[in-house]
Amino acid sequence: MENVRKSAELDLEWLELIKEALDVGLTKDEIRTFLKSPAVMSKMDFMGSKKES
Repeated sequence: MENVRKSAELDLEWLELIKEALDVGLTKDEIRTFLKSPAVMSKMDFMGSKKES
């Protein structure tokens, strides 16, 4: 997970979405696979660059 920036701050919206995914039956591995997908990673990079500007 070299592409993921480590941060002391947790995004509460992401935490809520992960909790909802677990509540509907997704496994931790399924969530990890989804979050590592190229489409999600590029979206996270885009969102991160918007916040920094």
